[in-house]
Amino acid sequence: MILFLGGHLGSGKKGLAQKLSERYNFYPYHLSEELPHRFIFDKKGVAHEVAVPTYSDEGLLAMYKKVAEKFSTMSKLYDDVVVQHTFHRDVPREYLLAEARRYFDDVVFVWVDVDDESLQKRFALMRKKKVVCCVKHARMARAKTLEDFQAFRPAPLTFLHSFSRPKVAEELRALASDRKSA
Repeated sequence: MILFLGGHLGSGKKGLAQKLSERYNFYPYHLSEELPHRFIFDKKGVAHEVAVPTYSDEGLLAMYKKVAEKFSTMSKLYDDVVVQHTFHRDVPREYLLAEARRYFDDVVFVWVDVDDESLQKRFALMRKKKVVCCVKHARMARAKTLEDFQAFRPAPLTFLHSFSRPKVAEELRALASDRKSA
């Protein structure tokens, strides 16, 4: 099975992917490997390599094509794969799902949503872990994908991810297993 976890920044996709990997041996494919990177300098003059997000259909399609090139190998090496990203644009998203169906018997797409309280806690945690430079920029990035979001046709499975659910990986895996082939 290949499981795609879509959702806006702060929804908890990365944490869910990690939990699925740890508990159920899903291979976590990190799309950030396909993002262009650049160096930025902090206030102390220290260089840090950061991934540069892409929001355009062309940029997303180019990134997803690199990912799709690896599907044949992944489908042979791993029983279960999890891929997480915003997946907020329909043309690139549909391209990636169509390519996945060529190599995987079970293709499942789950949209991860989050309540406001959990979102604020996640943004604070992301700031603490230096995943984002500040909560303000995280909110701006989330707003950008919300603004550019293109609806699903038909609506996908949706998983509400609150901040403190003890059996979240089990719930998500059960949801994905119940609905195969998106």
